Amino acid sequence: MDLSNQSRCFVQHFKNAFRRPTIERMRERFVAREAGQWAAKDDRERRRIAIGAAPDDFRLDESWYDLWRDVDSSIVDRLHPYQWLLYPVHIRHLQADGHLVPWHQDAAYVALMPRRHERLITCFVPLEPDPTKGSTLEFACGETPLLTHEQAGDHGAAIAEPPRDDLVRFDLAFGDALIFGDLTPHRTVPGRDGGIERRSFEFRLVQPEHALVDKDYFDLKTRSFVRRSS
Repeated sequence: MDLSNQSRCFVQHFKNAFRRPTIERMRERFVAREAGQWAAKDDRERRRIAIGAAPDDFRLDESWYDLWRDVDSSIVDRLHPYQWLLYPVHIRHLQADGHLVPWHQDAAYVALMPRRHERLITCFVPLEPDPTKGSTLEFACGETPLLTHEQAGDHGAAIAEPPRDDLVRFDLAFGDALIFGDLTPHRTVPGRDGGIERRSFEFRLVQPEHALVDKDYFDLKTRSFVRRSS
């Protein structure tokens, strides 16, 4: 399937996207490195940690991309033409109600950046052995333009009028991933039994021709870091 033919409002469930030994190793490294290493260097990082997002030193660890060095080529083919992963990865450890991200579209967050990608998709990877217990994602189906967003505390942006109908969640297993477009409305919600505890990666992917000059990416074809020069 060529994702270039998809609208910017879609979500796909990739079952068994990552090999179990690899995803287990990522989780073990996450837990080991997390202890004592989420100390904030400034106010910006304190705000990030307050909403369950990792500080920069944690995110900049290039070994998180080992997850993609070991991925099957069939997964890479399914992501075509989105072949470059943004660096660094977004990382979260949600543990409280205040960590739950309100309804939003990723394109609204991109619009807040000083340098913006024309279009991207997100790969959400839960790192808990039973992803249905902890916080998960909920999506609003259907074609949606870029909606009006408002400031929502430290979360940056939230849809002013949240969707109410045609909502969907996915029954995820360890090693699964969700791929969705940057205009897909979504939010984080408690898990199956009301639990919130969840570690996860959120990788953003772009088409190489949409890459920004002098920014680092991870190329899924070569399984190595690249930078587009002017």
